[in-house]
Amino acid sequence: MLESLKLTLFRKRMTQAELARRVGVSDTHISRLILGQARCRAALRRRIAEILGVPEGVLFPGRRRNRRRATLDQCEDAADK
Repeated sequence: MLESLKLTLFRKRMTQAELARRVGVSDTHISRLILGQARCRAALRRRIAEILGVPEGVLFPGRRRNRRRATLDQCEDAADK
């Protein structure tokens, strides 16, 4: 489960449907990502992180390809902006 994505959406006051619209996927897909029922391609991970203004490593901490691991503090700092 991607608690960090769910938490970031909450802090940004953004719904799953709004994120889905801005990213260009269905709100069902975003929900399935958060629940861990769908995979997220690298391009989609980057787009979601860009839209939310949070380092990719915060939202998707288990990804081996994330070159930069971010901390929860960085997530909170970015979410407060």
